Amino acid sequence: KQANTGNGQTIITPKLDDTQRIYIISEKPEEIMEQAFYSIEIEDYSFAHLCFSKLIQNDFQLIEVAERLETFAEDNPNILDLWLILAEVYKKIGVEEKSLSALVRAQNNLSFQ
Repeated sequence: KQANTGNGQTIITPKLDDTQRIYIISEKPEEIMEQAFYSIEIEDYSFAHLCFSKLIQNDFQLIEVAERLETFAEDNPNILDLWLILAEVYKKIGVEEKSLSALVRAQNNLSFQ
């Protein structure tokens, strides 16, 4: 969309895409966990990371979260985000050796293309 300012300048306003997603993280930990794992299933890893960060902050069922994330990460070993999230969860529950191992797996999946 273009508009003239009257002094000879033209202002171009970008058109917003009405299909952009609006993300709202629930306040209920059970729903946050559902959102997090659903986001992984639909390959929306950035939103999954936000959800998992909130679960980590609240110490919500992190052992269960770790177990479920392990399955996703092992089934999808090339997805860097899964290993990074898993490393954070491991660190929070005090399993530092597994946290470091997950970081190594993440590092192995870095690519600079």
